[in-house]
This record gives sequence, C-alpha cells and structure tokens, in this order.
Amino acid sequence: MDIVKQPFAQSVVDKTTLLGRFRDARGRLGGRWKKTMAGAYPFYDSRDGELVMSAAADALRDERYISRERLEALVIAMETLIEKQ
Repeated sequence: MDIVKQPFAQSVVDKTTLLGRFRDARGRLGGRWKKTMAGAYPFYDSRDGELVMSAAADALRDERYISRERLEALVIAMETLIEKQ
C-alpha cells in the first residue's frame, strides 16, 4: 500500500470558496484594502505582496490568475486583520 505524503497544514478548501471569502473580506476592508493590508503586513508592502493582491483581484474574473495556496494565505491574513479591527 502506497502512502501519499501531503504537506503539513494543507487545506481542503477549494479555490471557489476562497474566492468568495476573498470577495467578502475585500468588501469589509473597504476600497483601500490594498493599502490597509500593506500597512498591517510587511510582506504585502513589498512588490511580491502587491503581485499577490493584484492576482487575487484578477482571479475574481478568472481563477487561473492565482494559486490556491497564495489565495488562502491572503484570505487568512485579511480575515485576521478584520478580526483585529
């Protein structure tokens, strides 16, 4: 019997669900959500972070723009920031 090893902390949340959570979190953070994220997290204040946020916004039109892992990390960061507010 072969055992397939999975990376730790792998989520079973699909991309469609994450995109819905992203849309909700973006709406709750407001129109300047990118600036809010950049102010709260140093990664999102970098060029790489800006690319992730732009890819997530573009993924609302075509989900191929971003990987599930990057989208999940962004959504978790956004929801954490909302909880702190």
